[in-house]
Formats: sequence, C-alpha cells, structure tokens
Amino acid sequence: MDGLILANGGSGVDMSGGGAGGSINIVASTVGGRGTVTANGGNGNNAGGGGGGGRIAARLTTGSDTQFETLTIQARGGNQSAYQQTQDGAAGTIWLKGANQDYARVLIDNQGLSTVSRTHIPPAVSPVLDELRYASVIVTNRGAMAVTVSDRIQSLTVVNSTTGPLYLGTNGTVLTVKALTVNGTNYTKSGLYTTNNWNGYTLPIGGNVTGAGAILLWKPTGTLITIR
Repeated sequence: MDGLILANGGSGVDMSGGGAGGSINIVASTVGGRGTVTANGGNGNNAGGGGGGGRIAARLTTGSDTQFETLTIQARGGNQSAYQQTQDGAAGTIWLKGANQDYARVLIDNQGLSTVSRTHIPPAVSPVLDELRYASVIVTNRGAMAVTVSDRIQSLTVVNSTTGPLYLGTNGTVLTVKALTVNGTNYTKSGLYTTNNWNGYTLPIGGNVTGAGAILLWKPTGTLITIR
C-alpha cells in the first residue's frame, strides 16, 4: 500500500470548527508499503476549534502488527483557529491487531497537538462496554484520555503523562486493567489508583493525572489446571 486512504474531516469555514475524522476499516492477510492512512480531524476557521480524530481499525489474518510500522497511520485532532480562543481537537483511536496476537493495540496519539481536548474511553455518548476488553491502550504524543464510564481494558500505558494526561473521570468511575504503566514505571500492586492515593505509590513524577475516578489494577489469582 503505497498510496493514500483518507477519511479526514473538512476544515471549518466562516468561524466554524473543523469536521470530525471519519472511520476506516482494513482487513488483510498481510500489509506492506509506505503509504498513508489517516482519519484526522479538520482544522478550525477563525474562532472555530479543531475537529476530533476519527477511528481506524486494521486487522491482519496472517501477518504481525509490526507490519503496520512502515505505514503512516494517524487519527489526530484538527488544529484550532489562529485566534487561540478555542482548542485543538482530541485524538481518535487507532486499533491494530496481528493474526496471532491475543490483544489488539489501541493508540490515542494526537501527534503533538494540544492535551486539553480528551479522548473518551469508552465514548461518553452511547458507550459500548467491553469494546476494548481485549485491547492494550497506549496514550502518547500529547493524546489525552478521559474515563467517562466504568469499563475494563487489558492494559493501559501512558508514555508521558506530562504531555499525555489521564483524566480518571467523576466519582465512582472505575477503569479496570490487568497492567498499568505510566512514564516508564510498571505498577504491580493490585488495588485502586486514585489521584488522592496512588495505591501507596507516589503519583508519577511530573504526572498529569486528574479526576475523581479510579483505576483498578486487577490481577487474577488462583490455580491453573491444564488437562491433556
């Protein structure tokens, strides 16, 4: 794939915001090339804000997800208008899965734009719970994730919480994960992580973790019996 697959939002006109990115779904046996796949939000005009990024899903039936690394894949938000009175759009989601991988990778990557706008996990409107139960979510490049409804995912990695902030939502909102990494530190103690009590750990140095909700790090215990 050496060409373009685009579902970008349009730019705003006459003081309007940019359009949201659309959706792209790719299923292939393997993938190669140096092409571009984007569902970016459109740029705002005058006093308009940037549009939110869209959704990209790509699944391989025989190949590994490392094959996606030769492509340029983006679902970032759009730029705010020049008046600086609005916000850049939030990142969309990029879902990548190879053939023999148990869990997909979901990237929230805003390509260095503003961290003010947040990507809702799950969506705040009509959420589909357990949609990302078997996905490893990675927040990077000034993406910003907001937990809007109690849900569960496989793992959460925030590459740099200073520029990829994490909003834990409102009181009673709990995101359940089996693995948690923030700023390169793997947290191994089961239990609740909140901004008031990081489960006995010091809040990540330079971290930008806010909100009244919580992360629940849950590690299953018990005996595994294999019968052949």
